[in-house]
Amino acid sequence: MTSDTANSLARYTTPPPRRMGVQALITRDLAIGMVTRPYLGEERWSLPGGHAPANTPPSLALGHALDTRLGAQAIIGRLLAVDCVPQGTYPEGTVFVYHVELPPQRRARSHEHRRVRRVALDRPR
Repeated sequence: MTSDTANSLARYTTPPPRRMGVQALITRDLAIGMVTRPYLGEERWSLPGGHAPANTPPSLALGHALDTRLGAQAIIGRLLAVDCVPQGTYPEGTVFVYHVELPPQRRARSHEHRRVRRVALDRPR
């Protein structure tokens, strides 16, 4: 076996670490749910979510993250988007975004985020 073949084989048998993130697009009454989270010393608005531990399906990880961080028993819907996060400070990663509904009369309460807010969407014309 040549060294090139051995190096190529090693890339497949021992791939580099990869992060997996999960986010929720929570909608209700033409509004989406947003949360604040610390980022490099400042607060930024973001979609709620978290990370998926190894060998955990993204939808299951999202349900756990929403329950833990927002205290919300959410209904995880369809997958809306998959995005690649290039390597930077952290290893390369993939983010899965799902449509999420909260049961009727259920409000999310943040256990981990400073603020939770509804952002109104423009009505279709």
